[in-house]
Amino acid sequence: MKKEKKLVKIYLMLLFHFMFLSCSADQESVVVSNNTEELPPQSTDNDNQDIDLTTLVFTPNESFFSPVGTLKANLRDKTTGNEYNKNEYYDYIYEWKALTDTIIFGIDIKTVGDLTIKPEMAIQASQDGSELLVYLDNEGKVTSLTATGSEDTYQIQDEVVFQNVTTGFHIIKLQLKSLANTGQDVGRLKNLHISGIAAKNSENVMRRYRAKAVHCKWEIADADAQIEISVHELTIASKNVDFYQPITTPFGYTGSTWDKDTQTFGGYNFSLWSYGANDPIPPIYQESHLVAVGPGLEFGSYGHEGTGVKPRGPHPYIGQDTNTQIIAVRMEPGETYNTFWSYYLSPIDGHWKLYGCGKKYNKSGQLKYLTTGAFVEVPGGAHKVRSGHQVCETHYRGWQRDVSGNWHPITTMRGTSNVTDLSARDWDVLDNKFSMQMGGWKETGTPKETLTLNSADPIPNYLQGEYIKELFKMPADFEHEKTTDITSSSAKINFSISNLGTNATAHIFWGNEEGLTKEVKWQNNMEIPVSDGANTITLENLSAAIEYMYRIRITNDQGILWSLETQRFTTL
Repeated sequence: MKKEKKLVKIYLMLLFHFMFLSCSADQESVVVSNNTEELPPQSTDNDNQDIDLTTLVFTPNESFFSPVGTLKANLRDKTTGNEYNKNEYYDYIYEWKALTDTIIFGIDIKTVGDLTIKPEMAIQASQDGSELLVYLDNEGKVTSLTATGSEDTYQIQDEVVFQNVTTGFHIIKLQLKSLANTGQDVGRLKNLHISGIAAKNSENVMRRYRAKAVHCKWEIADADAQIEISVHELTIASKNVDFYQPITTPFGYTGSTWDKDTQTFGGYNFSLWSYGANDPIPPIYQESHLVAVGPGLEFGSYGHEGTGVKPRGPHPYIGQDTNTQIIAVRMEPGETYNTFWSYYLSPIDGHWKLYGCGKKYNKSGQLKYLTTGAFVEVPGGAHKVRSGHQVCETHYRGWQRDVSGNWHPITTMRGTSNVTDLSARDWDVLDNKFSMQMGGWKETGTPKETLTLNSADPIPNYLQGEYIKELFKMPADFEHEKTTDITSSSAKINFSISNLGTNATAHIFWGNEEGLTKEVKWQNNMEIPVSDGANTITLENLSAAIEYMYRIRITNDQGILWSLETQRFTTL
Protein backbone atom coordinates (compact mmCIF):
# COMPACT_ATOMS: atom_id res chain seq x y z
CA MET A 1 0.00 0.00 0.00
CA LYS A 2 2.81 2.36 0.93
CA LYS A 3 4.47 1.49 -2.34
CA GLU A 4 1.33 2.41 -4.31
CA LYS A 5 1.05 5.77 -2.44
CA LYS A 6 4.65 6.51 -3.25
CA LEU A 7 4.08 5.79 -6.95
CA VAL A 8 1.03 8.09 -7.00
CA LYS A 9 3.07 10.83 -5.37
CA ILE A 10 5.81 10.48 -7.97
CA TYR A 11 3.20 10.50 -10.72
CA LEU A 12 1.65 13.74 -9.44
CA MET A 13 5.05 15.42 -9.18
CA LEU A 14 5.86 14.52 -12.77
CA LEU A 15 2.46 15.74 -13.91
CA PHE A 16 2.91 19.15 -12.24
CA HIS A 17 6.41 19.40 -13.69
CA PHE A 18 5.20 18.81 -17.26
CA MET A 19 2.35 21.28 -16.79
CA PHE A 20 4.86 23.94 -15.70
CA LEU A 21 7.04 23.29 -18.74
CA SER A 22 4.00 23.50 -21.00
CA CYS A 23 2.97 26.88 -19.55
CA SER A 24 6.50 28.21 -19.92
CA ALA A 25 6.58 27.11 -23.53
CA ASP A 26 3.27 28.85 -24.22
CA GLN A 27 4.57 32.07 -22.69
CA GLU A 28 7.68 31.93 -24.85
CA SER A 29 5.52 31.21 -27.89
CA VAL A 30 3.57 34.39 -27.28
CA VAL A 31 6.75 36.42 -27.05
CA VAL A 32 8.06 35.03 -30.33
CA SER A 33 4.73 35.70 -32.03
CA ASN A 34 4.79 39.32 -30.87
CA ASN A 35 8.32 39.84 -32.22
CA THR A 36 7.38 38.32 -35.54
CA GLU A 37 4.74 40.99 -36.16
CA GLU A 38 7.44 43.63 -36.07
CA LEU A 39 9.78 41.82 -38.43
CA PRO A 40 9.46 41.46 -42.20
CA PRO A 41 8.26 38.07 -43.47
CA GLN A 42 11.04 35.48 -43.57
CA SER A 43 11.37 33.12 -46.49
CA THR A 44 11.90 29.41 -45.96
CA ASP A 45 13.57 26.78 -48.06
CA ASN A 46 10.16 25.98 -49.51
CA ASP A 47 9.32 29.67 -50.20
CA ASN A 48 11.38 31.24 -53.00
CA GLN A 49 9.13 34.32 -53.22
CA ASP A 50 10.94 37.07 -51.31
CA ILE A 51 8.02 39.51 -51.11
CA ASP A 52 8.89 43.23 -51.00
CA LEU A 53 6.00 45.08 -49.35
CA THR A 54 7.39 48.49 -50.35
CA THR A 55 5.03 50.25 -52.78
CA LEU A 56 6.34 52.09 -55.81
CA VAL A 57 4.32 55.31 -56.23
CA PHE A 58 3.83 57.09 -59.54
CA THR A 59 2.71 60.73 -59.48
CA PRO A 60 1.46 63.05 -62.25
CA ASN A 61 5.06 64.19 -62.68
CA GLU A 62 5.96 60.84 -64.25
CA SER A 63 2.84 60.65 -66.42
CA PHE A 64 2.18 61.14 -70.10
CA PHE A 65 -1.07 61.90 -71.90
CA SER A 66 -2.22 60.20 -75.07
CA PRO A 67 -3.65 61.72 -77.04
CA VAL A 68 -2.81 65.24 -75.94
CA GLY A 69 -6.27 66.70 -75.49
CA THR A 70 -8.49 67.37 -72.52
CA LEU A 71 -6.27 65.89 -69.80
CA LYS A 72 -4.48 68.41 -67.58
CA ALA A 73 -2.06 68.26 -64.67
CA ASN A 74 -2.49 70.71 -61.82
CA LEU A 75 0.56 72.89 -61.15
CA ARG A 76 1.32 73.03 -57.42
CA ASP A 77 4.53 75.04 -57.63
CA LYS A 78 7.41 75.90 -59.94
CA THR A 79 10.37 75.03 -57.73
CA THR A 80 10.08 71.60 -56.11
CA GLY A 81 9.80 69.50 -59.26
CA ASN A 82 12.60 67.92 -61.26
CA GLU A 83 14.19 68.78 -64.58
CA TYR A 84 11.87 66.40 -66.43
CA ASN A 85 9.12 68.95 -65.72
CA LYS A 86 11.13 72.20 -65.83
CA ASN A 87 11.33 72.02 -62.01
CA GLU A 88 7.56 72.33 -61.83
CA TYR A 89 5.59 70.01 -59.53
CA TYR A 90 2.14 68.66 -60.42
CA ASP A 91 -0.05 67.14 -57.73
CA TYR A 92 -3.05 65.67 -59.58
CA ILE A 93 -4.53 65.03 -63.03
CA TYR A 94 -7.99 66.34 -63.89
CA GLU A 95 -10.32 67.08 -66.82
CA TRP A 96 -10.52 63.31 -67.33
CA LYS A 97 -13.82 62.90 -69.15
CA ALA A 98 -13.06 61.54 -72.64
CA LEU A 99 -13.00 57.76 -73.01
CA THR A 100 -10.13 58.09 -75.48
CA ASP A 101 -7.86 60.00 -73.09
CA THR A 102 -5.16 57.78 -71.64
CA ILE A 103 -2.68 58.33 -68.80
CA ILE A 104 0.61 56.52 -69.35
CA PHE A 105 3.57 55.52 -67.19
CA GLY A 106 6.73 53.59 -68.00
CA ILE A 107 8.10 50.95 -65.62
CA ASP A 108 11.21 48.79 -65.62
CA ILE A 109 10.43 45.45 -63.91
CA LYS A 110 13.40 43.80 -62.17
CA THR A 111 11.73 40.75 -60.61
CA VAL A 112 9.39 38.19 -62.18
CA GLY A 113 6.08 37.91 -60.37
CA ASP A 114 2.66 39.39 -59.84
CA LEU A 115 2.14 43.15 -60.11
CA THR A 116 -0.63 44.96 -58.25
CA ILE A 117 -1.81 48.39 -59.44
CA LYS A 118 -4.03 50.64 -57.31
CA PRO A 119 -5.05 54.15 -58.40
CA GLU A 120 -5.43 56.80 -55.70
CA MET A 121 -8.26 59.05 -56.80
CA ALA A 122 -10.86 61.57 -55.70
CA ILE A 123 -14.17 60.57 -57.31
CA GLN A 124 -17.27 62.73 -57.44
CA ALA A 125 -20.50 61.21 -56.13
CA SER A 126 -22.07 61.46 -59.57
CA GLN A 127 -19.31 59.26 -61.00
CA ASP A 128 -19.67 56.42 -58.54
CA GLY A 129 -19.54 53.14 -60.43
CA SER A 130 -17.59 54.47 -63.39
CA GLU A 131 -15.22 51.90 -64.82
CA LEU A 132 -11.48 52.21 -65.34
CA LEU A 133 -9.41 50.11 -67.72
CA VAL A 134 -5.90 49.42 -66.41
CA TYR A 135 -3.46 48.09 -68.97
CA LEU A 136 -0.07 46.51 -68.61
CA ASP A 137 1.18 46.67 -72.17
CA ASN A 138 -1.70 45.15 -74.17
CA GLU A 139 -3.38 43.26 -71.33
CA GLY A 140 -6.28 45.18 -69.82
CA LYS A 141 -8.29 44.71 -66.64
CA VAL A 142 -11.40 46.58 -65.48
CA THR A 143 -11.96 48.03 -62.03
CA SER A 144 -14.96 49.92 -60.71
CA LEU A 145 -14.44 53.34 -59.18
CA THR A 146 -15.94 54.26 -55.81
CA ALA A 147 -17.01 57.80 -54.96
CA THR A 148 -14.90 59.46 -52.27
CA GLY A 149 -17.24 62.28 -51.30
CA SER A 150 -15.52 65.20 -53.01
CA GLU A 151 -12.78 66.16 -55.44
CA ASP A 152 -10.47 66.89 -52.52
CA THR A 153 -10.91 63.54 -50.76
CA TYR A 154 -8.57 60.87 -52.07
CA GLN A 155 -8.87 57.12 -51.53
CA ILE A 156 -7.06 54.14 -52.95
CA GLN A 157 -9.42 52.42 -55.35
CA ASP A 158 -9.80 48.70 -55.98
CA GLU A 159 -6.68 46.99 -57.21
CA VAL A 160 -5.98 45.03 -60.37
CA VAL A 161 -3.38 42.26 -60.44
CA PHE A 162 -1.27 41.15 -63.38
CA GLN A 163 0.25 37.71 -62.96
CA ASN A 164 3.72 36.47 -63.82
CA VAL A 165 4.97 39.78 -65.15
CA THR A 166 8.32 39.38 -66.90
CA THR A 167 11.36 41.53 -66.34
CA GLY A 168 12.12 44.49 -68.61
CA PHE A 169 10.31 47.59 -69.80
CA HIS A 170 6.51 47.75 -69.61
CA ILE A 171 3.87 50.41 -70.17
CA ILE A 172 1.05 51.06 -67.70
CA LYS A 173 -2.02 52.75 -69.16
CA LEU A 174 -5.15 54.07 -67.49
CA GLN A 175 -8.20 54.64 -69.66
CA LEU A 176 -11.86 55.24 -68.83
CA LYS A 177 -14.10 52.37 -69.91
CA SER A 178 -17.36 54.01 -68.89
CA LEU A 179 -18.64 57.05 -67.04
CA ALA A 180 -21.65 57.04 -64.74
CA ASN A 181 -22.18 60.68 -65.74
CA THR A 182 -20.97 61.14 -69.29
CA GLY A 183 -19.39 64.39 -70.40
CA GLN A 184 -18.18 65.31 -66.92
CA ASP A 185 -14.81 64.93 -65.24
CA VAL A 186 -14.55 61.53 -63.50
CA GLY A 187 -12.45 63.07 -60.73
CA ARG A 188 -8.78 63.48 -59.95
CA LEU A 189 -5.86 61.05 -60.10
CA LYS A 190 -3.26 61.78 -57.44
CA ASN A 191 -1.03 58.70 -57.37
CA LEU A 192 -0.67 55.22 -58.78
CA HIS A 193 0.47 52.62 -56.23
CA ILE A 194 2.48 49.67 -57.56
CA SER A 195 3.17 46.64 -55.35
CA GLY A 196 3.65 42.88 -55.44
CA ILE A 197 6.62 40.68 -56.13
CA ALA A 198 7.21 42.29 -59.54
CA ALA A 199 7.47 45.70 -57.87
CA LYS A 200 10.63 44.73 -56.01
CA ASN A 201 13.51 46.98 -57.13
CA SER A 202 11.43 48.14 -60.10
CA GLU A 203 11.83 51.69 -61.33
CA ASN A 204 9.79 54.34 -63.04
CA VAL A 205 11.15 55.07 -66.52
CA MET A 206 11.43 58.84 -66.73
CA ARG A 207 11.35 61.02 -69.82
CA ARG A 208 10.89 64.78 -70.17
CA TYR A 209 7.21 65.81 -70.25
CA ARG A 210 7.68 66.67 -73.92
CA ALA A 211 10.82 65.65 -75.71
CA LYS A 212 13.62 68.14 -76.10
CA ALA A 213 13.99 69.32 -79.69
CA VAL A 214 16.50 67.73 -82.03
CA HIS A 215 18.48 69.97 -84.44
CA CYS A 216 20.77 69.67 -87.43
CA LYS A 217 22.55 71.67 -90.13
CA TRP A 218 22.51 70.79 -93.83
CA GLU A 219 25.65 70.73 -95.97
CA ILE A 220 26.67 70.05 -99.57
CA ALA A 221 29.92 68.59 -100.86
CA ASP A 222 31.18 71.97 -102.16
CA ALA A 223 31.70 73.87 -98.92
CA ASP A 224 32.76 77.04 -100.78
CA ALA A 225 29.64 77.37 -102.93
CA GLN A 226 27.67 80.59 -102.45
CA ILE A 227 24.11 79.36 -101.98
CA GLU A 228 21.10 81.45 -102.98
CA ILE A 229 18.30 78.82 -102.92
CA SER A 230 17.82 75.86 -100.60
CA VAL A 231 15.04 73.33 -101.31
CA HIS A 232 13.84 70.81 -98.75
CA GLU A 233 11.49 67.86 -99.05
CA LEU A 234 10.08 66.80 -95.67
CA THR A 235 8.04 63.64 -95.05
CA ILE A 236 6.21 63.07 -91.78
CA ALA A 237 6.98 59.57 -90.50
CA SER A 238 5.13 59.84 -87.15
CA LYS A 239 1.67 60.77 -88.36
CA ASN A 240 -0.08 60.02 -85.04
CA VAL A 241 1.66 62.84 -83.14
CA ASP A 242 1.33 66.64 -83.23
CA PHE A 243 4.72 68.27 -83.77
CA TYR A 244 6.65 70.94 -85.65
CA GLN A 245 9.46 70.37 -88.16
CA PRO A 246 10.54 73.67 -89.78
CA ILE A 247 13.61 74.54 -91.81
CA THR A 248 15.95 76.95 -90.01
CA THR A 249 17.57 79.86 -91.82
CA PRO A 250 19.53 83.02 -90.97
CA PHE A 251 16.21 84.91 -90.56
CA GLY A 252 14.47 82.37 -88.33
CA TYR A 253 12.48 79.43 -89.64
CA THR A 254 9.90 78.45 -92.22
CA GLY A 255 7.65 75.42 -92.49
CA SER A 256 4.59 73.77 -90.99
CA THR A 257 3.20 71.96 -88.01
CA TRP A 258 1.72 68.47 -88.38
CA ASP A 259 -1.86 67.89 -87.19
CA LYS A 260 -2.49 64.30 -86.10
CA ASP A 261 -6.27 64.77 -85.99
CA THR A 262 -6.71 66.00 -89.57
CA GLN A 263 -3.65 64.09 -90.85
CA THR A 264 -2.54 67.23 -92.67
CA PHE A 265 -0.01 69.98 -92.26
CA GLY A 266 -1.47 72.40 -89.77
CA GLY A 267 -0.18 75.70 -91.08
CA TYR A 268 2.75 77.46 -92.70
CA ASN A 269 5.21 79.75 -91.01
CA PHE A 270 7.59 82.36 -92.41
CA SER A 271 8.77 84.32 -89.37
CA LEU A 272 11.43 87.03 -89.33
CA TRP A 273 12.59 88.01 -85.85
CA SER A 274 13.35 91.63 -84.99
CA TYR A 275 14.33 91.42 -81.33
CA GLY A 276 13.84 89.17 -78.32
CA ALA A 277 11.39 89.65 -75.46
CA ASN A 278 14.14 90.96 -73.16
CA ASP A 279 16.07 92.94 -75.78
CA PRO A 280 15.91 96.73 -76.15
CA ILE A 281 13.72 98.01 -78.99
CA PRO A 282 15.98 98.92 -81.92
CA PRO A 283 15.45 101.91 -84.23
CA ILE A 284 12.76 101.21 -86.78
CA TYR A 285 15.13 100.84 -89.71
CA GLN A 286 16.67 97.82 -87.96
CA GLU A 287 13.37 95.98 -87.65
CA SER A 288 12.54 93.01 -89.85
CA HIS A 289 9.76 93.71 -92.32
CA LEU A 290 7.78 91.88 -94.96
CA VAL A 291 7.81 93.17 -98.54
CA ALA A 292 5.53 90.62 -100.22
CA VAL A 293 3.04 87.84 -99.49
CA GLY A 294 1.23 85.36 -101.70
CA PRO A 295 -2.48 85.29 -102.63
CA GLY A 296 -5.00 85.46 -99.81
CA LEU A 297 -2.40 86.48 -97.21
CA GLU A 298 -1.89 89.63 -95.16
CA PHE A 299 1.08 91.27 -93.50
CA GLY A 300 1.16 90.22 -89.84
CA SER A 301 3.33 90.34 -86.76
CA TYR A 302 3.91 88.50 -83.49
CA GLY A 303 5.19 89.31 -80.02
CA HIS A 304 5.06 86.24 -77.76
CA GLU A 305 8.72 85.23 -77.26
CA GLY A 306 10.01 88.23 -79.17
CA THR A 307 8.89 90.67 -81.83
CA GLY A 308 8.87 90.03 -85.55
CA VAL A 309 6.75 89.77 -88.68
CA LYS A 310 5.05 86.94 -90.55
CA PRO A 311 2.33 86.48 -93.18
CA ARG A 312 -1.10 85.60 -91.85
CA GLY A 313 -4.06 83.99 -93.54
CA PRO A 314 -5.17 80.59 -94.84
CA HIS A 315 -2.29 78.18 -95.32
CA PRO A 316 -1.80 76.15 -98.53
CA TYR A 317 -2.34 72.68 -97.01
CA ILE A 318 -5.93 73.00 -95.82
CA GLY A 319 -7.74 69.80 -96.77
CA GLN A 320 -4.74 68.42 -98.67
CA ASP A 321 -4.13 64.69 -98.15
CA THR A 322 -0.33 64.58 -98.05
CA ASN A 323 2.35 64.03 -95.46
CA THR A 324 5.13 65.39 -97.70
CA GLN A 325 5.97 69.07 -97.88
CA ILE A 326 8.41 70.67 -100.34
CA ILE A 327 9.59 74.19 -99.53
CA ALA A 328 12.24 76.54 -100.90
CA VAL A 329 14.12 79.42 -99.31
CA ARG A 330 15.86 82.07 -101.40
CA MET A 331 18.28 84.67 -100.07
CA GLU A 332 19.90 87.80 -101.45
CA PRO A 333 22.53 89.23 -99.08
CA GLY A 334 22.92 92.97 -98.63
CA GLU A 335 25.02 95.30 -96.49
CA THR A 336 21.99 96.77 -94.72
CA TYR A 337 19.36 94.06 -95.15
CA ASN A 338 19.36 90.43 -96.18
CA THR A 339 16.30 89.63 -98.27
CA PHE A 340 14.58 86.24 -97.97
CA TRP A 341 11.83 84.51 -99.94
CA SER A 342 9.79 81.47 -98.95
CA TYR A 343 8.11 79.33 -101.62
CA TYR A 344 6.17 76.06 -101.42
CA LEU A 345 5.43 73.46 -104.08
CA SER A 346 1.65 73.49 -104.32
CA PRO A 347 0.07 70.14 -103.40
CA ILE A 348 -2.76 71.08 -105.78
CA ASP A 349 -1.06 71.85 -109.09
CA GLY A 350 2.58 70.91 -108.40
CA HIS A 351 3.99 74.40 -109.10
CA TRP A 352 5.98 76.78 -106.93
CA LYS A 353 3.99 79.49 -105.13
CA LEU A 354 5.25 82.49 -103.19
CA TYR A 355 4.34 82.47 -99.52
CA GLY A 356 6.29 85.46 -98.30
CA CYS A 357 9.26 87.76 -98.80
CA GLY A 358 10.92 89.84 -96.13
CA LYS A 359 14.02 91.71 -95.07
CA LYS A 360 16.12 91.27 -91.96
CA TYR A 361 18.65 93.80 -90.72
CA ASN A 362 22.27 92.73 -91.33
CA LYS A 363 24.00 93.61 -88.06
CA SER A 364 27.50 92.72 -89.27
CA GLY A 365 27.25 94.36 -92.68
CA GLN A 366 29.11 91.37 -94.13
CA LEU A 367 27.78 89.58 -97.19
CA LYS A 368 27.04 85.98 -96.21
CA TYR A 369 25.07 83.51 -98.26
CA LEU A 370 22.33 81.07 -97.39
CA THR A 371 22.73 78.24 -94.87
CA THR A 372 19.90 76.04 -93.60
CA GLY A 373 19.16 73.48 -90.95
CA ALA A 374 16.14 71.84 -89.36
CA PHE A 375 14.63 70.89 -86.04
CA VAL A 376 11.84 68.69 -84.74
CA GLU A 377 9.92 70.00 -81.74
CA VAL A 378 6.69 69.71 -79.80
CA PRO A 379 5.50 73.04 -78.33
CA GLY A 380 3.37 73.36 -75.21
CA GLY A 381 3.41 73.46 -71.41
CA ALA A 382 3.93 70.57 -68.99
CA HIS A 383 0.40 70.92 -67.61
CA LYS A 384 -1.11 69.66 -70.87
CA VAL A 385 1.40 68.62 -73.54
CA ARG A 386 2.81 65.51 -71.86
CA SER A 387 3.88 63.63 -74.99
CA GLY A 388 7.50 62.75 -74.25
CA HIS A 389 6.74 59.03 -74.60
CA GLN A 390 5.91 59.44 -78.28
CA VAL A 391 8.40 59.38 -81.15
CA CYS A 392 8.33 62.35 -83.53
CA GLU A 393 10.20 61.57 -86.73
CA THR A 394 10.69 63.39 -90.03
CA HIS A 395 12.56 62.31 -93.18
CA TYR A 396 14.46 64.76 -95.38
CA ARG A 397 16.16 65.19 -98.69
CA GLY A 398 17.18 68.42 -100.41
CA TRP A 399 19.16 70.43 -102.92
CA GLN A 400 20.88 73.82 -102.96
CA ARG A 401 21.47 76.22 -105.85
CA ASP A 402 24.53 78.46 -106.00
CA VAL A 403 24.67 81.97 -107.43
CA SER A 404 25.94 80.55 -110.74
CA GLY A 405 22.79 78.45 -111.17
CA ASN A 406 24.29 75.06 -110.30
CA TRP A 407 22.29 72.59 -108.16
CA HIS A 408 24.00 70.57 -105.42
CA PRO A 409 22.39 67.70 -103.49
CA ILE A 410 22.44 68.00 -99.71
CA THR A 411 24.71 65.13 -98.74
CA THR A 412 25.47 65.79 -95.07
CA MET A 413 23.34 66.15 -91.97
CA ARG A 414 25.32 67.54 -89.06
CA GLY A 415 23.60 67.03 -85.70
CA THR A 416 23.84 70.15 -83.52
CA SER A 417 21.89 69.21 -80.36
CA ASN A 418 23.89 68.65 -77.20
CA VAL A 419 23.61 65.36 -75.31
CA THR A 420 20.65 65.11 -72.95
CA ASP A 421 19.52 62.42 -70.53
CA LEU A 422 16.00 63.82 -70.47
CA SER A 423 14.81 62.64 -73.90
CA ALA A 424 15.70 60.21 -76.64
CA ARG A 425 17.15 61.67 -79.85
CA ASP A 426 18.40 60.12 -83.04
CA TRP A 427 19.90 61.04 -86.40
CA ASP A 428 19.89 58.45 -89.18
CA VAL A 429 19.97 57.70 -92.91
CA LEU A 430 17.02 55.71 -94.29
CA ASP A 431 16.55 54.79 -97.96
CA ASN A 432 18.74 57.62 -99.24
CA LYS A 433 17.04 60.14 -96.99
CA PHE A 434 18.02 61.69 -93.70
CA SER A 435 15.96 61.08 -90.59
CA MET A 436 15.67 63.01 -87.34
CA GLN A 437 13.60 61.88 -84.40
CA MET A 438 13.03 62.73 -80.76
CA GLY A 439 10.96 61.34 -77.92
CA GLY A 440 9.86 57.83 -77.09
CA TRP A 441 11.23 55.18 -74.75
CA LYS A 442 14.58 54.58 -76.50
CA GLU A 443 17.78 55.11 -74.56
CA THR A 444 18.68 58.72 -73.78
CA GLY A 445 22.11 60.32 -73.91
CA THR A 446 22.71 59.74 -77.65
CA PRO A 447 25.54 62.00 -78.84
CA LYS A 448 24.98 64.16 -81.91
CA GLU A 449 26.06 62.61 -85.20
CA THR A 450 27.25 63.74 -88.61
CA LEU A 451 25.89 61.53 -91.38
CA THR A 452 26.58 61.50 -95.11
CA LEU A 453 24.61 60.01 -98.01
CA ASN A 454 26.53 57.56 -100.15
CA SER A 455 24.49 58.37 -103.24
CA ALA A 456 22.09 61.30 -103.40
CA ASP A 457 18.94 61.29 -105.51
CA PRO A 458 19.05 63.13 -108.87
CA ILE A 459 17.64 66.64 -109.29
CA PRO A 460 13.82 66.32 -109.38
CA ASN A 461 11.65 67.70 -112.17
CA TYR A 462 10.34 70.53 -109.98
CA LEU A 463 13.84 72.06 -109.97
CA GLN A 464 14.31 72.04 -113.74
CA GLY A 465 13.20 74.10 -116.75
CA GLU A 466 10.34 76.56 -116.28
CA TYR A 467 10.00 75.64 -112.61
CA ILE A 468 13.14 77.69 -111.86
CA LYS A 469 11.43 80.91 -112.99
CA GLU A 470 8.68 80.30 -110.42
CA LEU A 471 11.28 80.55 -107.63
CA PHE A 472 11.89 84.19 -108.63
CA LYS A 473 8.28 85.22 -109.18
CA MET A 474 6.61 88.01 -107.18
CA PRO A 475 2.98 89.30 -107.17
CA ALA A 476 4.08 92.20 -109.38
CA ASP A 477 7.26 93.65 -110.83
CA PHE A 478 8.02 97.35 -110.72
CA GLU A 479 11.10 99.56 -110.56
CA HIS A 480 11.51 103.00 -109.08
CA GLU A 481 13.01 105.72 -111.24
CA LYS A 482 14.48 109.06 -110.30
CA THR A 483 12.14 111.56 -108.65
CA THR A 484 11.73 114.64 -110.88
CA ASP A 485 10.28 118.16 -110.88
CA ILE A 486 11.10 118.65 -107.21
CA THR A 487 10.01 122.02 -105.82
CA SER A 488 9.61 123.38 -102.30
CA SER A 489 6.10 121.90 -102.13
CA SER A 490 5.81 119.10 -104.69
CA ALA A 491 7.61 116.27 -106.49
CA LYS A 492 6.91 113.77 -109.27
CA ILE A 493 7.30 110.09 -108.34
CA ASN A 494 8.24 107.94 -111.33
CA PHE A 495 8.15 104.14 -111.56
CA SER A 496 7.58 101.48 -114.19
CA ILE A 497 5.54 98.26 -113.94
CA SER A 498 6.25 95.20 -116.09
CA ASN A 499 3.89 92.77 -114.36
CA LEU A 500 0.91 94.43 -112.68
CA GLY A 501 -1.13 91.26 -112.10
CA THR A 502 -4.91 91.07 -112.13
CA ASN A 503 -7.38 93.31 -110.27
CA ALA A 504 -4.54 95.50 -109.05
CA THR A 505 -4.82 98.51 -106.78
CA ALA A 506 -1.96 100.67 -105.53
CA HIS A 507 -1.16 103.08 -102.70
CA ILE A 508 1.74 105.39 -102.04
CA PHE A 509 2.96 106.01 -98.46
CA TRP A 510 5.14 109.00 -97.64
CA GLY A 511 6.43 111.20 -94.85
CA ASN A 512 9.62 112.53 -93.26
CA GLU A 513 10.08 109.43 -91.06
CA GLU A 514 10.91 105.85 -92.01
CA GLY A 515 7.92 103.51 -92.04
CA LEU A 516 9.36 100.46 -93.83
CA THR A 517 6.35 98.38 -94.94
CA LYS A 518 4.37 99.03 -91.77
CA GLU A 519 1.36 101.03 -92.85
CA VAL A 520 0.67 102.59 -89.46
CA LYS A 521 4.18 104.06 -89.29
CA TRP A 522 3.70 106.29 -92.31
CA GLN A 523 2.38 109.83 -91.91
CA ASN A 524 0.53 109.97 -95.23
CA ASN A 525 -0.91 107.62 -97.82
CA MET A 526 -3.28 107.73 -100.79
CA GLU A 527 -4.54 105.40 -103.48
CA ILE A 528 -2.97 105.94 -106.88
CA PRO A 529 -3.84 104.77 -110.42
CA VAL A 530 -1.37 102.32 -111.96
CA SER A 531 -0.92 100.46 -115.21
CA ASP A 532 1.70 98.35 -116.93
CA GLY A 533 4.48 100.53 -118.26
CA ALA A 534 5.57 104.00 -117.06
CA ASN A 535 3.71 105.63 -114.18
CA THR A 536 3.99 109.12 -112.66
CA ILE A 537 2.39 110.42 -109.45
CA THR A 538 2.70 113.97 -108.08
CA LEU A 539 2.98 114.54 -104.34
CA GLU A 540 1.80 117.99 -103.29
CA ASN A 541 1.52 120.15 -100.18
CA LEU A 542 5.03 119.22 -99.11
CA SER A 543 7.20 121.34 -96.82
CA ALA A 544 10.32 123.07 -98.02
CA ALA A 545 13.84 121.71 -97.37
CA ILE A 546 12.63 118.39 -95.96
CA GLU A 547 13.90 114.92 -96.80
CA TYR A 548 10.89 112.81 -97.71
CA MET A 549 10.67 109.06 -97.83
CA TYR A 550 8.10 106.94 -99.67
CA ARG A 551 7.13 103.45 -100.72
CA ILE A 552 4.51 102.04 -103.10
CA ARG A 553 2.26 99.07 -102.37
CA ILE A 554 0.48 97.01 -105.02
CA THR A 555 -2.32 94.60 -104.11
CA ASN A 556 -3.66 92.14 -106.70
CA ASP A 557 -4.99 88.58 -107.07
CA GLN A 558 -1.43 87.30 -106.86
CA GLY A 559 -0.71 88.85 -103.46
CA ILE A 560 0.76 92.05 -102.01
CA LEU A 561 4.04 93.73 -102.93
CA TRP A 562 5.73 96.81 -101.46
CA SER A 563 8.74 98.66 -102.79
CA LEU A 564 11.78 96.61 -101.89
CA GLU A 565 13.55 99.72 -100.56
CA THR A 566 12.43 103.06 -99.14
CA GLN A 567 12.93 105.85 -101.72
CA ARG A 568 14.09 109.37 -100.76
CA PHE A 569 14.11 112.92 -102.12
CA THR A 570 14.57 116.39 -100.57
CA THR A 571 12.35 119.36 -101.37
CA LEU A 572 13.86 122.74 -102.28
